[in-house]
Amino acid sequence: MRHPAGRRFFYALAPLTLLLSWAAEAGEQVPLKNWTVPQATSGSRLSALGTVGDAGNPAIFIPFTPCRMVDTRGGGVWTGTYGPPALAGSSARSFPMTSASGPCPGIPTGAAAVSLNITVVNTAGPGFIMIYPEGGAVPTVSTLNYNAGQVLGNAAIVPMSATGGITVVAAVSGTDLILDVNGYFIGSPASLNDNEGLRLEGSYGGGLIAGFNNYTGTNNSYGGFFVSYNSQKGGGVYGGVAAATGATAGVRGVTESATDGASGVLGETFATTGMAFGVKGTTQSTSSSAAGVLGVAGSPVYPNNAIAATVGVLGTNTSGFGVLGKSSTGRPVQGSRVDATTGLAVTTGILGYTASIGVYAFGDMAASGTKSFIEPHPTDASRQIVYVAMEGPEAGTYFRGRGRFEGKTAVIGVPEDFRLVTEEEGLTVQITPIGRATAVGVTSIDLDRIVVEATRDVEFSYLVQGVRRNYKGHEPVQKNTVFVPMGPDARMDPYPAHLQKRLVDLGIYRADGSVNLDTAERLGWAQTWREEAEAAQAAAAKAAAERDVLREELRR
Repeated sequence: MRHPAGRRFFYALAPLTLLLSWAAEAGEQVPLKNWTVPQATSGSRLSALGTVGDAGNPAIFIPFTPCRMVDTRGGGVWTGTYGPPALAGSSARSFPMTSASGPCPGIPTGAAAVSLNITVVNTAGPGFIMIYPEGGAVPTVSTLNYNAGQVLGNAAIVPMSATGGITVVAAVSGTDLILDVNGYFIGSPASLNDNEGLRLEGSYGGGLIAGFNNYTGTNNSYGGFFVSYNSQKGGGVYGGVAAATGATAGVRGVTESATDGASGVLGETFATTGMAFGVKGTTQSTSSSAAGVLGVAGSPVYPNNAIAATVGVLGTNTSGFGVLGKSSTGRPVQGSRVDATTGLAVTTGILGYTASIGVYAFGDMAASGTKSFIEPHPTDASRQIVYVAMEGPEAGTYFRGRGRFEGKTAVIGVPEDFRLVTEEEGLTVQITPIGRATAVGVTSIDLDRIVVEATRDVEFSYLVQGVRRNYKGHEPVQKNTVFVPMGPDARMDPYPAHLQKRLVDLGIYRADGSVNLDTAERLGWAQTWREEAEAAQAAAAKAAAERDVLREELRR
């Protein structure tokens, strides 16, 4: 039987504490009733300390319904270890307190101490009781003094041995002994019973629980507060804020260290398989710019445009990096658009893909401006050279070179790399004679070789162009998917000024950068947003229900 848990109290267990003595006439019945366990002082120390034992580290009191553990008078369940015979004068007897088969099961192995009411009955003469952890040193003070024919009781907090036992000595004269227990203390390390929880409630301007670890050694330290959680669903530490407003934080981590590598919050996973995360951030908010994880360097700078929905990670900085990803062999930063049903990536963009590729896309790349390469000016440090990529209505390929007509004929070999990436159809050849005006023509063309003829033997340059394989049917005019606002509250992205003007002229946005809702309704975008909002609300409701279940578990 597990004892029902009540309120928990924190104690710093110091030497054995004696309280609540009482007396009764010899032969009177000894009822089982509750008694007051000493309360902690403002310094978390017990008052009226004795000197007969020490439980060591601070501990937490777990109360339960009073239960009679030992009665040497016998009868009922008090037999064997917990029953007769009476204590002989000047002899010691030990009692296991954490046995699951004893009269009071439910005190877990590893408990630091028990709260006892100690009663003597049928006393044979003058004597006193000494009680201490089994195997420990005999104390120098008594717990209870008695004379012949008395019935006396006294409450005490008694530390236990590592095996959960206590020892009682009836010094000088023998007596029958009754031990009632109404709770136990868990110390360090110790375990609660299954289905027992620890809950604290209070109102305090600082931390309700404050742990300060002043350890300065070189071994790993888990800080002022350490929690381990073995459930398959949940976390070692759960931080929640019930307030519906305010700049609150479920978990706040702060460091004042200026050493490289210091962190306010450090998340680690030691799992070698599975989708484990050192830090996971989620948000159910539907407000613009809400984020599962917010990273801020310097003064907070939040964007007032470009974000129309929530984000997984939002990084801001006044001058440096908002988000910085580094890796020596892997992928520093990767973003994927996934299929809503299967979860498989549809397109992916990677920053820092390899040692030579800064940006790589699994899928097409697009930009509202030009695509350029930039290099420093070779002789002027104040300038740079910007070359812009050619643009056209197709995904073109080409190769070029020089040759010479021999016998008024020349063959241009097609490089293997060009042949591998280019469609068979759609090849074009441009021949430019060098030296004298000469008529030229192409007699045959394919992906193996190109044969050209001329009216005289001269040198020439050539340019061969094609269309990239699998992109032959590219249509340059397409349905708008890029410039559609992300939601009704979106702001116009920071496009170049000429594009912003066009988007306003088209009625997609208004002049102030807000969405033109009339256009959104007409083109069906608004309906899509409503459907997405309903799906998000359903997901949020499900998450809220799961949080409610967790909160209820924490309240128990």
